[in-house]
Amino acid sequence: MKMTKIATMMGVPVLALVLATSAQAQINYDGNGYITLVDNTSLYSAGDGGEFRAGGNADLQSQVDWLAYSTIPGKVTTGLMSDAIDDGSWGYNSGLAVNGTRYFQTFCTELNEEFYPGGTYNVTSIGNYVEFDNNGGTKIPLALGVAYLYSQFAAGTLAGYDYTLAYSRQTTWDLQNAIWDLLGEGGYMASWIQTDLGNGLHTTSWQIGPPSPMDASGFPTWSWVPQVQHKTSWL
Repeated sequence: MKMTKIATMMGVPVLALVLATSAQAQINYDGNGYITLVDNTSLYSAGDGGEFRAGGNADLQSQVDWLAYSTIPGKVTTGLMSDAIDDGSWGYNSGLAVNGTRYFQTFCTELNEEFYPGGTYNVTSIGNYVEFDNNGGTKIPLALGVAYLYSQFAAGTLAGYDYTLAYSRQTTWDLQNAIWDLLGEGGYMASWIQTDLGNGLHTTSWQIGPPSPMDASGFPTWSWVPQVQHKTSWL
């Protein structure tokens, strides 16, 4: 199971805060946070990617903007882990993944780094970049498209995404691959996500500019979203 650098995916209002500061911003954080992730391909996970259910200790939970996550019935991205729902999940009842732990749903940012569900990991920093340990520790700024897609997912408003607890997780796999693609990790860009990016990144709240041109298939082009572009560069 492959997943790491999960701290970069905690609450996009937090991401927006660090994106608005500098090229490689990092919030004032003491590094005493710990996190445990669980996986369940029957409920929310797809393949080797997310969604993953992440629970942290009190130090880490204090850094999460919980208002960024949805409690809308049928579109829940946060809540409390429970024996009734999570008992069959890989990694549940290990580390911090126990009954009553507050969780948020998240995704993988690094395809070639691994974690083990149920393991407890130290979160050493929270910032607007992904540090690729498999590439000499290179710091890659979090792509604007990733921040946008994850913010919409977390809020329960990502158009075209299937939030239902169903075994078929095609849109989950699509979103995971789009995140990998935007971060230069491989993956692919599904047409419905191209449309979301083409429409959403031009809204007033994201202040990007004129609508994206359409490609030959009638979808908004997304290549104009640079792999490492910062939101501040577009304001």
